[in-house]
Amino acid sequence: MATSSNISWLKTIRTKIITATIVTTTLVLGVSGYFAYKYTETSKSQELQQLAEVTADRLSQHLEVPMWDVDYDQVGKLLEAEMKELKIAGIAVRDEDKKSLFSARERNNQGGVVESQGNLTGNYVNATREVKRGDKIIGNVNVILTPSYLKLELLQFAQGIGGIVIILNLVMLIIIGTVLGRVIVRPLKRLAANAERISQGDLNQEIEIHSGDEIGYLASTLNRMQLSLRVAISRLTKK
Repeated sequence: MATSSNISWLKTIRTKIITATIVTTTLVLGVSGYFAYKYTETSKSQELQQLAEVTADRLSQHLEVPMWDVDYDQVGKLLEAEMKELKIAGIAVRDEDKKSLFSARERNNQGGVVESQGNLTGNYVNATREVKRGDKIIGNVNVILTPSYLKLELLQFAQGIGGIVIILNLVMLIIIGTVLGRVIVRPLKRLAANAERISQGDLNQEIEIHSGDEIGYLASTLNRMQLSLRVAISRLTKK
């Protein structure tokens, strides 16, 4: 006959409830986290594109005079000033034919700003603006932003969600395990022990569980069953 002491912990009510709760919580948080991740990805991508466009707009205005004066030094200083924004991977300024390079800067492998040939290729965010002198187009500027910072931010966001899920599951494991042990598991073990003694003929024990829930109802039912058995046995012995 199975007893509470030889029931595998994998088959206990506590384990089943905790497992179901953690799986449900993980799924809910996982789905919520996924949509939050996609929303953040879209939002950050838009912010990156907006930064590229704002930088290109600003440069197109500031480059008008030095490009008209063919002031390479001033153009280089303007580009290096904008490159202080670490998300900018490179800036290329071209003449009015959009082919001849006027000046360009990009980042080297160490993150420093160096002169460039203006031929950065890859998965970059771009924004291009014309540089005008009045109504005359005298050149254009192309601002190139790297998405590596976006990927880093998204990775940190995903790690944060994963950490929250793990911590929440651990907290729930402790709280639910403790509550279930006190509210359900212990009373059920006591009732199982009472039922075992009744099956062995002990009909005079006190079942002292008075909670107003289903366990309390089960306890009162066992008490009534014990009383009915005593009455039935008493009547049989008198015959």
